[in-house]
Amino acid sequence: METQNRLWDEIKGYGALVFAILFFSGLFSSAQDWTQIFDFQAIVGAYGPDVSMGGGTGVKEGFLQAVSIAPVMIFSVAFIGCVEYLGGLRAAQKLLTPLLRPLMGVPGVCGLAMILNWQSSDASAAIARQLYEQGRISAWERERLVAYEFITAATIGVFFSNGAILLPYFVCKSGVVLIVIMAMKFLSGNLLRLYQRLFDREGDHMCPAPQGEEAAQAAQAVQSAGPVKKRGLVNVFMDKAAQGFDLWFRKLVPAVLFGYVVVRVLEVTGLMNVIGMLCRPVMELFGLPGEAAVPLISGYLTLMAGCTSAAALAQEGILTARQVTVLFPMMYCVASHLLYVGRVLGASGVDSRKYPVYLVGGILCAITSGVIMNIIL
Repeated sequence: METQNRLWDEIKGYGALVFAILFFSGLFSSAQDWTQIFDFQAIVGAYGPDVSMGGGTGVKEGFLQAVSIAPVMIFSVAFIGCVEYLGGLRAAQKLLTPLLRPLMGVPGVCGLAMILNWQSSDASAAIARQLYEQGRISAWERERLVAYEFITAATIGVFFSNGAILLPYFVCKSGVVLIVIMAMKFLSGNLLRLYQRLFDREGDHMCPAPQGEEAAQAAQAVQSAGPVKKRGLVNVFMDKAAQGFDLWFRKLVPAVLFGYVVVRVLEVTGLMNVIGMLCRPVMELFGLPGEAAVPLISGYLTLMAGCTSAAALAQEGILTARQVTVLFPMMYCVASHLLYVGRVLGASGVDSRKYPVYLVGGILCAITSGVIMNIIL
């Protein structure tokens, strides 16, 4: 077995070397069919007035698209940080708390986790777990809270950062799209609530509240997830702007390049047409072309990849501005779910046997948001 693994590793290594030689050699520089994937320049693409009405192709177009997003992302992250510093999110918490019980069947103590989820998936999942372990919410209430957190986690921060690349395409106010997305979070919580009522009648229980030192440690952990110590508004803005730049440079730029490479490869190989043909019957139900399945699938892995794929399709004229607007909340509802299985579901401590319920809930929310957007637009 070990010999076979070594042999396979050698085969992969030689295969990668052969591909690299072909890729950089220029032997396929004049290719016009699917063999363009072996040409470095075809994947890198071009940008400028001589390219096409779309402005560019490949990695070059992706990079310049990412550069145009930088100011939006940096300022958005800095501005939201200032709102949090001034207590805006805490004020929203006070307004939201009285609505939680009738809207989703959770107590007001969940308000902090729900508001924090607008900015952080990890911290809000940790608070959901702490609330349960402190005996302040029941198992059912934790599951509903986590269902809310699982859909469109880090809602506002991601909307104005990862989603910034698609904001110029919206044919309605971005606030309208954000409201639809936020509504899907509550829908997700209530879908889990319905599942509990129908299939998990005996699953609700309270975790015993910790005592003594354990209780003090739990309270300290919850408190540590709150706002940072005040340092002055200017310092907060500058710190958050630096975080925004870091997010742009280290996360968005590589993701944009990857997204454009994927779309470029699908185009030159003809796989884009195959995907469009296979998915057309389903996507047409939402007024979308079959190719719109590509951003949905890549968005399931990471929202940034989905957004950049959608932007590339829009640049190619495959998606209209209206279709991008419909597609965005659908992508958002299933965004990064493979990643969030660990970061949200695992961190919150919910029963792993119910993970498929959360994943199916995301798909149902995506379908619902597509129907709503078509009605609105």
